[in-house]
Amino acid sequence: MKDTNLIFEKNNNSLSSFSFSLECKEDDILAKIPDKLQRISPLCLPIMSENEVIRHYIKLSNKNYGVDNGFYPLGSCTMKYNPKINERIAKYPSFINFHPYADNSRIQGNLEILSKCKKALNAGKFTITTEIGPPKGVSVAAILDELELVRGRVDGINVTD
Repeated sequence: MKDTNLIFEKNNNSLSSFSFSLECKEDDILAKIPDKLQRISPLCLPIMSENEVIRHYIKLSNKNYGVDNGFYPLGSCTMKYNPKINERIAKYPSFINFHPYADNSRIQGNLEILSKCKKALNAGKFTITTEIGPPKGVSVAAILDELELVRGRVDGINVTD
């Protein structure tokens, strides 16, 4: 049977929520919170087990469709694969593991990426990217020569295989 209920319709009243004892009265705590920050109505959260919550959100995530779970004909390769490439770059040990107090001479590449990103975001502009798909067996030097044609004209380059 297919489960189509919203998470709020899956309330399980047989579970009890966690309770704990306070060292002072609830009214004393509420008195310290400004009125404008206090909730007017009670928070409406479903009472569910941890496993039920996990299953619910996994089912939702499986409804997403993309390059990882089938043919995705819409858009260009840049639109489909850039998020994956960006995630891969963001996970580079040389990018994520540099120390905040590292000597600037050792992290110039990281600083350049962050600076370009900051400028683009602050300007509220679209970024311009290009994509190259070198043929199999081409030398790295040939790719770098071709990339010189777009140096300074684009914000990012996607090299596909």
